[in-house]
Amino acid sequence: GLDVVDRGADTPPASFLETARAHDDVLAVAIGVGSDDSIESARDTARLLHDELLTLRVFIGGPAITDERTARELGADEYGATALDVAVRCNELADR
Repeated sequence: GLDVVDRGADTPPASFLETARAHDDVLAVAIGVGSDDSIESARDTARLLHDELLTLRVFIGGPAITDERTARELGADEYGATALDVAVRCNELADR
């Protein structure tokens, strides 16, 4: 199974990084973007995570992200339209 840490809404990029570093076996971080106001923060978070944790997979999704192209433009490795999509894909990655 997967362990999930929910950081809540309006989480600063540094908090994502701090949480990921606090867990030894982090496979991925999912960034949910609830509104257009959060898009730049999602981009900043993905950039920081990629710069600091090179093997980490970053998912971006949520109501404000409607397709994979947009998620990838923001720096995502993966797109998750829903939390279930992210969980299914993480299980696939963990089984590798």
